[in-house]
Amino acid sequence: MKQTQELSDRLRLYRKRKGITQKELASEIGIVQTAVANYETGKRNPDLETLIKLADFFETSLDEFTGRDFNNSQTTFQAFNYRKSAELLKETDKFLNICLSSRMEAGNFCLNLLNSKLYTEEQIFLDLLIPSLQKTGDGWNEGIYGVEEEHLISETILECIISVHTHTPHSLPLKGTICSMTPSGEQHTLGLRIASYLLEHAGWKNQFLGAQVPAGALIDYLREKQTDILLISVTLNENIDSAAGIIKAVRREFGSRIRIAAGGAAVSSLPEEASKASDLVSDDIVEIINWAN
Repeated sequence: MKQTQELSDRLRLYRKRKGITQKELASEIGIVQTAVANYETGKRNPDLETLIKLADFFETSLDEFTGRDFNNSQTTFQAFNYRKSAELLKETDKFLNICLSSRMEAGNFCLNLLNSKLYTEEQIFLDLLIPSLQKTGDGWNEGIYGVEEEHLISETILECIISVHTHTPHSLPLKGTICSMTPSGEQHTLGLRIASYLLEHAGWKNQFLGAQVPAGALIDYLREKQTDILLISVTLNENIDSAAGIIKAVRREFGSRIRIAAGGAAVSSLPEEASKASDLVSDDIVEIINWAN
């Protein structure tokens, strides 16, 4: 029964993300609309031929469509490929007003989106929370938000990030260990936290260190945890030299054994030596996740 319900949830999610009705889907794969309705309510399971047609229509594999995990032979929700959600992008102004009104209501707003199964964790993070953070920064620069409002929104969004991630199933096999951090002086860690959580959702063990980790202690930690990837984020130009020093120190100590990804709003200002020492330099979270995978 559990497998039937999870498969029905997947079918409904795929269909709504494609923006088509049950009738349109039925017509595309050559079945009746009532059959699609029964599949989505869990009353019936599609046969193998229909499953193949559905997977082909949604341009995915049978294993991904059915949620099959070869490691434990159970049906599990796995990470979907990210597709931008225009609907969520339109909700940022509404969401910011909720953040200013009630932290609890903002958290419930995000969880309701997640529980609707219309949106994935990736979409909520990348199409609602990050654009809301960007609008908050722009609003602060333009005098729309005071410093206290900017802090309130940022703290509320942090709670939403943690809540959504906590309530998202993460049952993928581990691909390796990622250590995420910012250089000394950085106070902006929300983008790094989102990237770290999405990598965790994609199957990586995530060690989120945040800010203020001395380079010497970091080297010992990376060795102890047998880290595969170091993800370092720098958002302010004044912290570029600190970030560059960490990147070069890690490369000297570990050579090519640890891969290094440098991200954040100021990453394009990295000195050439530090950029060359990095395996990836990008301010695009999606690109970082795809690179790691």
